[in-house]
Amino acid sequence: MFQLGSIGKTLTATAFARAVRAGTVRLDTPLRLPSGFTVPRGKTRRITLRDLATHSSGLPSLPANLLAEADPYNPYAHYTLKDLAAGLPQTPLSHEPGSAYAYSNLGFGLLGQALAFDGVDAMLRRRVAGPLGLSDTTTTLRPDMASRKAVGHMAGETVPDWRDRVLSGAGTSMYSTVDDMLRYLAAQLRPERSPLRHAIELTQRHHFTDPATGLRLGLGWHFGVLSDGRTVTWHNGSTYGFSTCAAFDRKSGTAVMMMVNTYSDASHTFDALVFALLDELVGS
Repeated sequence: MFQLGSIGKTLTATAFARAVRAGTVRLDTPLRLPSGFTVPRGKTRRITLRDLATHSSGLPSLPANLLAEADPYNPYAHYTLKDLAAGLPQTPLSHEPGSAYAYSNLGFGLLGQALAFDGVDAMLRRRVAGPLGLSDTTTTLRPDMASRKAVGHMAGETVPDWRDRVLSGAGTSMYSTVDDMLRYLAAQLRPERSPLRHAIELTQRHHFTDPATGLRLGLGWHFGVLSDGRTVTWHNGSTYGFSTCAAFDRKSGTAVMMMVNTYSDASHTFDALVFALLDELVGS
């Protein structure tokens, strides 16, 4: 068992895509939360659920009031819905919704809350992990899971697992195994064999391009390019004790998942290992 980190965002995006396919929301449904939660909005339009799922909402990476009283090794553990309600009015947008890419844990946390307020973890188990047979992908460890959980490290020291009761739609407190993630990636490679075919296909469609960098995004997923010009679909993740990266190439039917129980701030080097391995496998 490893902490999965932000790869969990793709599960939240899949739950969103299921809701779109079911007709309960639209891609461009405005972000709505219960009374008492003031949702930031742009000058020209409101934030939509698609904006959240493509990191184009203009929201910052974290709520304005998250870190003030945080445990530096477990930064989300103290944060409550009451804190979120207090922090949202203090949260300015960096740009108009839908106009630029800015990676946001807050955005994906709010996407989860918009889909299942105060019930995000149960929703992800019921709507995504359960149907895909991901029995070890969860935010709550069963006793048998705890006994086989890797211990997280940062700079050679043991660190606590992250806990998050509010923004867990961002993947901040989810656990998984490489077996579960390879099963998950198999569904990405062959959606037609999956019970979530239409939702998975929707997450892998192109939904946004950042005008400044040309970065292309699906719902949750990022798109890159292998050395031979093929498109690679990917996402990485980290907590202060774990680093992960998932990447796949639909055309060749090849996927790579890497999980380690140490945090590295040189995340691009870690991701490069995954891309290099995928490149080698695709070219072999």
